[in-house]
Amino acid sequence: MKKAIYVLFFLLSNISIYAQEINLDAVEKYFSITDSLKENIPLSQKTWDNFLSYKGIQLYIANNALNKETLEIYRKNLEYAYMPKYDSLLSARLKNREKYFTLWIFNNYKVQELELKKYYKKIKENKSAYLDSIYKHSNDFLPKRMWKKAKETTIYFIPLMNDAVAEENDVVFTLYCAYHYDKLKYGVLGGHEIHHVLRKNKYTKDEKDKYLYEALTLLLNEGSADLMDKKYTALKECPEDLAYYEYLIESAKSALPALEDAILEHIDNTKQIKKKDLQTIVPMSGHIPGCFMATIIERNGYKQELVKNIDDPINFILLYNRVAKIDTEKPYTFSDKTINYIKKIKQGNSQ
Repeated sequence: MKKAIYVLFFLLSNISIYAQEINLDAVEKYFSITDSLKENIPLSQKTWDNFLSYKGIQLYIANNALNKETLEIYRKNLEYAYMPKYDSLLSARLKNREKYFTLWIFNNYKVQELELKKYYKKIKENKSAYLDSIYKHSNDFLPKRMWKKAKETTIYFIPLMNDAVAEENDVVFTLYCAYHYDKLKYGVLGGHEIHHVLRKNKYTKDEKDKYLYEALTLLLNEGSADLMDKKYTALKECPEDLAYYEYLIESAKSALPALEDAILEHIDNTKQIKKKDLQTIVPMSGHIPGCFMATIIERNGYKQELVKNIDDPINFILLYNRVAKIDTEKPYTFSDKTINYIKKIKQGNSQ
């Protein structure tokens, strides 16, 4: 009797710890669709619309602002990838990956189907182990005051493209991307995205500097999370289309001076930083040059200082600049004019 009570308590405890959903519905629907396509049965608009109605798919569409024309391209490429009658067309187009990238991705889903099914079924059968892994990675880059479970966040796996997004407090992984990241280091992609949900942020009171501050926030948001997973994409086992690390590091060399140019124009009132400028001055939502900046901080032994102030975008750029000055590779550093202005924003926020 005591043993039965203990087991019940253990199960209830695990439910209360996570109370978090991992949703694989769209993945299972996808493979039922592709089974029909392999029989040369076309994908009807009704079936496609039903597939697109799954919540994880809807979140992904919203995050990427996908329009009807783009989604129709997805539908046709799905047919081209799986229907045997299109084998000749498929073979020809796969020779030009850049032009037919969506088709190339769907073909990867097809040729890696057994691996992908085994992967998602492993998660389905032991969701708590998967959640343990992602929170472990996320907590490594969060102060203890932020060590919480994102109980209201649903983690959706969807069979589209090769990335991951956090949208409306939920997380969406494309199956292909999650599988390959987890082969490199189990749970790091999930840790990255849950970090976005759990990391809290300080805000500025100054309306003039609102979007400059948002740019710095994007750098911290993606840069700190990138420390979890991007280095693994430099491994030879990583597929070429997911090998972001070297690109992010190399791109920062030109992005940092361009960012400072924009800040200096903002300071001099030559050109104020607006919302529309953010993707230009901090590309890829801050991955560039945020990943590089965080890497400089970590490799010089200042990870704990970064984690301690993980909610402070101003501290991130000040810490980077201080550490960059002692880094042996002499990375780009911001001018005194820029740093002094940013310090004034910090002072204004504390008043």
